[in-house]
Amino acid sequence: MVTRGCLRASWPPFTVESGEQVAAGAGVSGTLATFARPEGTTQVTYNGQPLYYFTGDAAAGDTNGQGLAGVWSVAAP
Repeated sequence: MVTRGCLRASWPPFTVESGEQVAAGAGVSGTLATFARPEGTTQVTYNGQPLYYFTGDAAAGDTNGQGLAGVWSVAAP
């Protein structure tokens, strides 16, 4: 069984500072937005889906979490 703490350790949420604006880079056609998390941080969404980092990725472009546990998907531009 995977615990919530384990998930947070492997998949930390992609957050921004309160009031910070998010903007899509070149080639990203989806909609970026944010929402307030229960603990008070602000998480980024892509087309309404919350975004997370994967700690198994070391460099830009890494997608080691793709399909992990049959649940996680990389947000493609």
